[in-house]
Amino acid sequence: ERISACDDLLADAEAIRTAVASVDEAVVTLEHLRSDDASDRDVFDRLRVEAASVARALTDANLDVERLRAAERAGAIVADVPCKGEGPYAACGFLAHAAESRAVAVSLREAPSRVAAIGTMDLELAEKLRAVEERRAGRAMEIAALTDPVTSHRASAARQRAVLLEQAEQRR
Repeated sequence: ERISACDDLLADAEAIRTAVASVDEAVVTLEHLRSDDASDRDVFDRLRVEAASVARALTDANLDVERLRAAERAGAIVADVPCKGEGPYAACGFLAHAAESRAVAVSLREAPSRVAAIGTMDLELAEKLRAVEERRAGRAMEIAALTDPVTSHRASAARQRAVLLEQAEQRR
């Protein structure tokens, strides 16, 4: 009976070795995939922080564009009055505010180009985030596909081991 059990085990030896090698390879691949996923998670988190910062900068730049437009409208009043806000009329609060608005408009002239540049950065970051999300989703599917067979093989091996131990105990 013992010889028969050993013969059965030896007959399955090659299949067992192949299965063990396959599981070992899957485990190594899983380790690499999980490591890559952890790296991508870090990249994703860093990109999200950067994207939030860029979004705030874009909001600020858009506000500067609005301030520029308002300052240009307010400053245009000085061009429409015959005195141009000079001489004795320079003390007029209304004209002084218009002159200040022109100065503000000059300081904000770069706002539209900043909006365009920051908007481009925002789009690039969104694309990078999307690419990382896609990589992680694909990797999650690979991990799931490898985890299920490894888990079932380990469970099967544990059951077989338990049967062999039980048979060995019965033989004693």
